[in-house]
Amino acid sequence: MSVGSIAARAEAESEARRGRFVRLACVIIAGSSLAYLAALPWLAPGAPFRAIAPLLFLLVCASVFALQARIGAQPAGLLFSYGLFAATLFIGFGGGVHTPAIYSLPILIGLSAWLTGPRHAVIIALLAVAGTFGLTVAEVSGTLIPRAPLPPYAAWFALVALLTIAAILAVIVKRAFQLQLDQLNSLGEALTSRVEELDAEKSQLRLVAESVPVMLFHGDSQERCLYANSNYAAFYAAKRENLIGLTVREILGDEAYALAGGNMARVLSGERLTYRAIRKSSSGEDRILDVDLVPESDNTGLTRGFFALIKDVTEQVHAEEELRRSEEKFAGVFRASPLAIAITRLEDGRYLDVNEAFERLFGLRREEVIGRTSLEIGAWLTPEEREHWVKSLKQTGRLSNREVPFRVSNGDIREGLLSAELINLEGEPCALVLAADITERKRAEEKFAKVFHASPVAISIARLKDGYMLDANDAFVEQFGWSRGEIIGRTTLELGLWPGVEARQHWIDEIGRADRTRNLEVLLNTKSGAQCAALISTERIAFDGEECLLCLIHDVTDRKKKEDEARIRTVDLEKRVGERTAELTSANKELESFAYSISHDLRAPLRGIDGFSHLLAEEYGERLDAQGKGYLERVRAAAQRMGALIDDILELSRVTRHSMRRSQVDLSRLAKEILEEQAHSAPERALEVAIAPDCTAFGDPQLLRVMLQNLLENAWKYSGKEAAPRIEFGRETLDGEEVYFVRDNGVGFDMKYADRLFTPFQRLHKPEEFEGTGIGLATVARIVHRHGGRVWAESAPGNGATLRFTLGSSSDKAQ
Repeated sequence: MSVGSIAARAEAESEARRGRFVRLACVIIAGSSLAYLAALPWLAPGAPFRAIAPLLFLLVCASVFALQARIGAQPAGLLFSYGLFAATLFIGFGGGVHTPAIYSLPILIGLSAWLTGPRHAVIIALLAVAGTFGLTVAEVSGTLIPRAPLPPYAAWFALVALLTIAAILAVIVKRAFQLQLDQLNSLGEALTSRVEELDAEKSQLRLVAESVPVMLFHGDSQERCLYANSNYAAFYAAKRENLIGLTVREILGDEAYALAGGNMARVLSGERLTYRAIRKSSSGEDRILDVDLVPESDNTGLTRGFFALIKDVTEQVHAEEELRRSEEKFAGVFRASPLAIAITRLEDGRYLDVNEAFERLFGLRREEVIGRTSLEIGAWLTPEEREHWVKSLKQTGRLSNREVPFRVSNGDIREGLLSAELINLEGEPCALVLAADITERKRAEEKFAKVFHASPVAISIARLKDGYMLDANDAFVEQFGWSRGEIIGRTTLELGLWPGVEARQHWIDEIGRADRTRNLEVLLNTKSGAQCAALISTERIAFDGEECLLCLIHDVTDRKKKEDEARIRTVDLEKRVGERTAELTSANKELESFAYSISHDLRAPLRGIDGFSHLLAEEYGERLDAQGKGYLERVRAAAQRMGALIDDILELSRVTRHSMRRSQVDLSRLAKEILEEQAHSAPERALEVAIAPDCTAFGDPQLLRVMLQNLLENAWKYSGKEAAPRIEFGRETLDGEEVYFVRDNGVGFDMKYADRLFTPFQRLHKPEEFEGTGIGLATVARIVHRHGGRVWAESAPGNGATLRFTLGSSSDKAQ
């Protein structure tokens, strides 16, 4: 027990003891007073004033009893002491200083010293001296009330009561002082023990001060060193004893003190300071120090000195700086990682942080996740799945690439690849979790598996190093005859798939050149022993951590047979084509000869018929009647028409035999030139022309001009009877195909005769309505077909006509 507690308990016991004594004394005095009152009629009959003294004592004791519980032990002792003193002094007025009660005043003064303290004992003693002196003066001057002497028995009884009370009180006081003495002895022993403990604590504190990894300094109000531990002394390369008495300026030096002096003034003004400073150590190295200055106050509250606790944190600061840089790198990687990363509390799955990839994966903002558990955001499908996952993580400390299903914010179930590592954050076990969404990969794998097994092409997966078969699809089984059970687990050489080791090595060498093969032609064996020709395409893949080959094998045995047959047919066809070419060449020569005959042999008679008919009309016209002249004109017209027909036939022949020389042709420019020539030949016609710009085509310029000339001349001819004729040339796109057109607002034709339109010598109008031979559109069709295109017409009687044509595909144009 501490000294303070012992002293407090002793004081409390002493206070209680004085309270008990006051109560006991009041009981004894009150009992004696009552006994005296009871015996007074026999001891002093006829003297009722003798009852005043015991009544006063009863009054004092009753007052003390009534008030003690309220006012406490010490105030009750004051009331008891001063009350008894007043009653005793009052009794003295009846008998002076010789009254027996007066001799109880010394006892009362002693009790007062114990009950109320020395000061009140002195006051009562002074009052007793003054009161007895007053009684003496009054008795000498005769002013006291004369009173008959107390009868002997009454006086003896009063003296016995006084002595009894004094004896009892003496015993009680003696016991009280003995108890106080015992308490003082206990307190002394406790003080001695406490002093020893303080010495031990002082030694321990000194040991601690020397052992702690900080520098300790104790200075006075003049900044002189009162104490410095060995760490402080070692920092400044001095002995600890040599520092005692030195000022802070002398220890630090003027330069360092210029930085620290202001802090010294502040701590000595009563302010506690904590700051970081840089000081040079004894080796001259700059060290980073955390300084804590604590003012030391005296009993009056004034600062009498200060304590300095100084810790060298250079390594810690450097480590913190390195940690900060490391944390910045980690934070950068954490935020920028394409993988979803989360830090969760292991106990309940509460999220402490997540990165942006996590937000994208789960469709939740960062502030919507942090502070909530994985079960609260619905990431786990069931709580049991999380418990199983946490149990596995606790057992192993880490998990790698574990496939688990998870739920995102919109309710979709995704497949994830989960890796986790146990980490410790601020003393709490947490998990660093990396999640990758492999839903699409799983779907792709499922699709690949379906494609793999459903593919009509034979597919196999084998190890590169030895040809060990890992899998084969149904098409492979069907093509080569081995079952999957016979294939998987054996090498291709064990199966006998390759004709020999050299054939497989040749295939491996081809793979090594480009890491793959594409349609490499090989011979392979089937289970039946038959050989088949195959095209094998190979790709290197990683499968279960091993380098493997994915092979697609096309059986081309039948195709090879067909190719051989086709090659034979091709030779035969080439022979027949040569023969036909020779026949065609001969026919072309005959056609050229026929064209030459037409050009020369037929034109001469026609020119003669036309010439003689003309001479006959001029020289003998007067001799012919009207009917004869009419016959003659019809002969001439027929001859001229025959000449035009021969010209058209020759033109059609030239189109057929013309050698194609393709280039880029501006059809818009050609159309403009042709219509301008027509306009010059008939300037009286008012014609509206609309030609679309930049209509170009890839073809033979000469043939395309002939084609456009025939189309535009037809449009010019058949719109000639319109009051406001219009001809339009342009280009449009129909069903994704580029189409050119020539449109007029002429007489048109009935579409039921459209199939005759591009046939030679076929006309849809009478010669007297519109002249012509019926060769022009046939020529157009021939030229369009030679360009790989097609031509067609749309019309209605009286609504004009539109002729559209194409000039082949882009591939045709490029040829």
